[in-house]
Amino acid sequence: MDPESSDIEIYNRCCDYYKYVEEISTDYYIDINEALDIFDVLQCENFIPMYMNIDEIIDGIKFYNKILEKIKLIESYSDIVDVYEYFFVTNLNSKHLESKYNIVQYAMKIIIHLLWQYLYKLAPRLMNTPEEAIGDILYPIEASQREAKKIMLYLEKKHNIKILKY
Repeated sequence: MDPESSDIEIYNRCCDYYKYVEEISTDYYIDINEALDIFDVLQCENFIPMYMNIDEIIDGIKFYNKILEKIKLIESYSDIVDVYEYFFVTNLNSKHLESKYNIVQYAMKIIIHLLWQYLYKLAPRLMNTPEEAIGDILYPIEASQREAKKIMLYLEKKHNIKILKY
């Protein structure tokens, strides 16, 4: 195989993987190991040329990988709060929180979905009624989103800042 054909094959495989990342970023139930594999590929030497030397993309992938490394260490609810604090307080003004680049947006979605999963597993269940408890079982994503909002409101108050825009 000549080098040009090899380059074209690598390019086509990267394009296919990009489409896979786009699709998997909508999966609320992505596995932590799958996310780790994805971030390894997004940072590999064959994939980086796809970013056309745009530092904002490369830095965005690294930014979300750093958060993923923190997610890997989550064992308790307070660990989740610490990750949220790092994500949304320490990096409050990060340009990566609202990136214009799709691949960085996909990385962010993967991270958010993993955080929701951990929230659902580790958040205290203090429902006022059986109906609320059943609702959380039937709608785990919404339950996690509510819990994430509670954390954000707590962090806003703790740091006297505005995180949520609504």
